[in-house]
Amino acid sequence: MKLLPLLLLFTSCAWTNFHQRLAEKQISRVEQEFIQVANKNKVKPHRVKYNFANLKELFPKSNSWAGVCAKNNQIYFDIRWWNNSHSLDKEQVILHELGHCALGLKHGSGLMSQEPIPESFYLKNKQTLIQQLFDKYKLK
Repeated sequence: MKLLPLLLLFTSCAWTNFHQRLAEKQISRVEQEFIQVANKNKVKPHRVKYNFANLKELFPKSNSWAGVCAKNNQIYFDIRWWNNSHSLDKEQVILHELGHCALGLKHGSGLMSQEPIPESFYLKNKQTLIQQLFDKYKLK
């Protein structure tokens, strides 16, 4: 089963083209890992759009500080958080939000936890953690 790539859409006037390309590259890389596991599991995730914004202004009632899965399967990343975060933290948040938007998962354990996974554990278990997203999807 072949999947169409998830749709990448970015909006932010405050970023330079350089920042935008860097973000697109990182999200695309993580998204491709996600799609590979989806294909292996014969799962077709929802298409997702990506945006960057000041989350506190855009979603004042949300307690999210990094990312939000909003209506119409749009993922918003906080632009300040993104600019100041380590690439592994970004990976975890991208995968977490894909769990919400692309698979319809709720908060739980592993990548769906609201707490960051320690770096060493994440690096050793990354593929297992991604697979767990699809295991949870199949159970719902």
